[in-house]
Amino acid sequence: MVSLSLKRRKVSERRIRSRSMVSGVRLGRKIVVSSAVTVSMALVAAACGSSAPASSSASASSAAPASTAAKAPESVSVGFIDGFDGAQNLAVGLNQGFFSKAGLKVTTTMFQSGPPAIDAMASGKVDIAFIGPGALYLAAKGRADVIGVDDISADDALVTDSPSISSVSDLKGHTVITPVGTSGEMLLYLALKNAGLSLSSVKIQNVTPSSSVIAMNSHKASTASVWGHYIGAMQSGIPGLKVIASDKSFYPKVALTDVWVASPSFVAAHPGAVSRFMQAELQANQYYINNSQAMLPVVSKFVRLPVSALTPGAQGTVLVPSQQLVTDYGNGTVASWLKTEESMFISMGLLTKSVPVTSFWNPKYGLAGGKAAGFGA
Repeated sequence: MVSLSLKRRKVSERRIRSRSMVSGVRLGRKIVVSSAVTVSMALVAAACGSSAPASSSASASSAAPASTAAKAPESVSVGFIDGFDGAQNLAVGLNQGFFSKAGLKVTTTMFQSGPPAIDAMASGKVDIAFIGPGALYLAAKGRADVIGVDDISADDALVTDSPSISSVSDLKGHTVITPVGTSGEMLLYLALKNAGLSLSSVKIQNVTPSSSVIAMNSHKASTASVWGHYIGAMQSGIPGLKVIASDKSFYPKVALTDVWVASPSFVAAHPGAVSRFMQAELQANQYYINNSQAMLPVVSKFVRLPVSALTPGAQGTVLVPSQQLVTDYGNGTVASWLKTEESMFISMGLLTKSVPVTSFWNPKYGLAGGKAAGFGA
C-alpha cells in the first residue's frame, strides 16, 4: 500500500500565527530575529549554496501525444517549496516530459513555505502550488482548493541538545523554536498532546526554517521542531543532538498530508488543465518511486541543494504509490486525512469551526488524472 521513499522538512513552511518567545501570547506581527543572526543566516546560506532558484521554466522536447498535439500547450504557473517533498514530483515530471505530454507548459516559482504561495495565488501569480500540512488551514478557509495529495510528511522531528531534556514531557516551560504555521508546529502540537501537554506549556519562538539551523548551531536555542534537511544540517553541527519526537511515529493514525492546491478561480476556468496536471503529477510520483536512486539527483539539481541535504527528507517522506492514491481519492481515505487535520487546526485555534471537507477538496481531478495516466478504473 504505502511505500517509504528517500526524503527531506519538511519545509516545509508556513506561517500560521506568531507567538512571543517570552510569554507565548499570539502577536499581530512577526517576531523579529536579531540582525546578527539574520546576517549570519544569509552568509551561511550563500556559503553553502543552499538557495533554490527563484523561478524557472521547463518544457520537455518529447512530442505531444495525438490528443494534445493539435492544441498549443496550456500555460500553468506552479509554486513549489525548496526541499525534497516540496519539489520531487514537479522536478521528475519536468525532467521526464510528463507535463508537456499532458499538454501543459509549466513555469515554476520557488517559495519557502505554503502561505506565501497561496498569497501569490490571490494575486494571480501562481495557478497551482505545493503546500505542506501546516498551510492546509488556509484551504479550509476558502483560499485554495485541494486537488491532490503529493505525499505524507514524516520527516519532521523535535530535536534538542539540552542536557535537561530527555523526553517531550521535559519541555514544559522551555522555549522551542519552530517555523510557525508549518508541519514543524503541527508535530510539536501532536508530541505535546501525546505527553499530556499543550502548546501553551512551552514558549514558542517563530523562526524561518533556515534560521532554526543558525539558532541551534550557534546555541542561541536548544530545542527545535523542524523538518528534513534542516535537521540534517543541525546534526552536522551538533553531534549530540537528540530526537525526542517525530511525525513518523504518529502515522498512519495521523497523516500529515503534503498537497497540491489550486486557485479557486483557476480551477473554475481551467478544470481540464487541473486534471491534466494531476495526470502528470501521478505519473511523476510513480516514476520517482520506481527510480528513486536515479531521480534524487534530478530533484537535487532542480532545487539546487546537494543530494546529502535532501537525503533525510527523502528517507522520511511517505510516498504512496499512484494506483493506491487514486483508490484513496475515490474511497474517502484522503477525505478522512483532511478531516483529521482540520480538527487539529480547530484545537490549535487556527480555525474557529469545522467546515465540510468537500468545501475545499474535490477528488474528481485526481480521479480523472489517474484514469488518464492509467492508474484509475
